[in-house]
Formats: sequence, C-alpha cells, structure tokens
Amino acid sequence: MGPFENGMIYVNKDFINTVWPNIMGAGWKESKTVDEQLCVLGQRNEPSPAALPETINFHLAIGTQNIQKRIVQLNTYLKKRIHEAIPQATFVTPLAPELSGGIVVINLSGKEIHEVADKLYHSYGIAAAPAGGIRLSPHIYNTMKDIDYTMKCLSAIANG
Repeated sequence: MGPFENGMIYVNKDFINTVWPNIMGAGWKESKTVDEQLCVLGQRNEPSPAALPETINFHLAIGTQNIQKRIVQLNTYLKKRIHEAIPQATFVTPLAPELSGGIVVINLSGKEIHEVADKLYHSYGIAAAPAGGIRLSPHIYNTMKDIDYTMKCLSAIANG
C-alpha cells in the first residue's frame, strides 16, 4: 500500500555485495552508489518518493494491526469461496490464516497459470500473477464485492 513504483529495501552493509538487481540497466556495473547498482536506471518517478511520507502517515492512521486483520479477513474469505465454488482447485498457499499472509495461490487442474492470469486481467480487469500458481493478493483497499466478482470470473474460467 504505497505510491506506484516505489519501495525501500534495507540490507545490512555486510551483505550488500551479495544482493543483485533483478533487472539490469545500462551502466549498472560501473555504478558507484547502491541506488544505481540496485535500481533500474532511467527516468525517475519523482512524485512517488515525495508521496511516501503521506503514505506512511496514512498507514499509521489506519494502524498496522487493522490492516493485517483486514488482509486476513479478505484472504480467508477468498479461500473459503474458492473451496466452495471450485472444489477442483488445489491450494499452494496454506489454508491457515496465520500461515498465508496476504497472498492466495491456487492451481486449476487442466488450466495453464499464465493463460488464467492473462484472461483474468484482459477479460475481467483482475490482476493476478502466474507465480507458483495463480496468485491473488487482496489488500485493505479491496472489498468483499471485489472478492465475489473475482470468484465469479475465476469460476467461469475454471469451469468453462
């Protein structure tokens, strides 16, 4: 829950030489700063870091525990709905709320995960990632209606 294309990473200085970028931009090898070594070089999105203090204040106003409770509530509801509507789905994510955080990963028998994620996005406007299965990540800004809509669409794909 933060500004688009923004994030932070903390790495102990004793281990910084073991961290590599997942995307390498031009000149990364000659870089002098950690930012240049680990970030994609190019035009920066300056408004994003500028919004970070307000994002932190908003997060603190809601409260970390309230955010976590809502994430658990949404993900528990999603897992329940998947189990009921698509009994052939296999869960990669543990069903126990305390073990799954804000991510639900499933596989649909006979369905290619990349095709399911692509169909969810392009046909229904639902972002899912083909990562170890079909990954859905409801967060505090989602509603139960969002979960219900996702289930309607996922069921159509699974049973279609």
